[in-house]
Amino acid sequence: MNLARIYDPVREDLDALQRLLRDELAADDPFIVELVTHVLKTRGKMLRPALVCLSALACGGGSNARLETGGAVEMIHIASLIHDDVIDAADLRRGEASVNSIWGNQVAVLLGDYLFSKAFHMLARLRDASLAVAMAAATVKMSQAEIKQIRYGNAPHADETIYFYIIEGKTAHLFSADALDLTATSEQMGKPIGSDIQTGKITLPIIHALVNAAEPDRSRLEEILRNANGDRQPPATGEVGEILARCGAIDHALGVARVWARRAAVSLDRLKESPARDSLAALVEFVTMRTW
Repeated sequence: MNLARIYDPVREDLDALQRLLRDELAADDPFIVELVTHVLKTRGKMLRPALVCLSALACGGGSNARLETGGAVEMIHIASLIHDDVIDAADLRRGEASVNSIWGNQVAVLLGDYLFSKAFHMLARLRDASLAVAMAAATVKMSQAEIKQIRYGNAPHADETIYFYIIEGKTAHLFSADALDLTATSEQMGKPIGSDIQTGKITLPIIHALVNAAEPDRSRLEEILRNANGDRQPPATGEVGEILARCGAIDHALGVARVWARRAAVSLDRLKESPARDSLAALVEFVTMRTW
């Protein structure tokens, strides 16, 4: 599955969006310029703005507002990643040193706030109240979900309801998945593999294992999660992977992802045939089939 080909209908949009982000985040202060240059240095996969632009085209166009909206979505996403790195004490993001690892937590938090503010300033200029309300609501859900995730910390639990609440707020509203943390390589992901395990986050494969793993695997997994402290190379990461493999946890999580993907694909049937709609369908397949 070739992501570049999926992006063909919006390639010019995404190139223009990169220029838009640089222009919007330009500043007179050299230090702010240095920070912004650092976070924009790696392009990432641009899944969220691509989804915005493809959806706009598939539904009739969206004029230049799709670029502003896509740019705002990407800024909100980057801001949330910067804040996540502070919470997780992460050293890497997209293969580069994280903001917090170079300039400290205070600068990282304020840079995230700056990007959030710039995103909503862009949305405000569009003078579309419904769009602003929708984006604000998604950001509120992200914050609530992050708080809930911290509330549960690394306490092992087998409640899928809690898990889906968290990912709906943190990721589903702006797009993501978590099985890659267990199936990709660190070079592909641009951050240490097993980071969720290192920080004790309870993801769907973990929940499945806590319910279905045989003893003593289940007890050992609970012990590892309770003792997780964010070490960069915890010796238990490989052991957790073996436990998950023995009880089919990763296959289960990918199966759940594919069920939701099929629902998304079916929802596209109501749209008229177009290259943009075809790319949306391909993107649904890409995010459930990719290993990076």
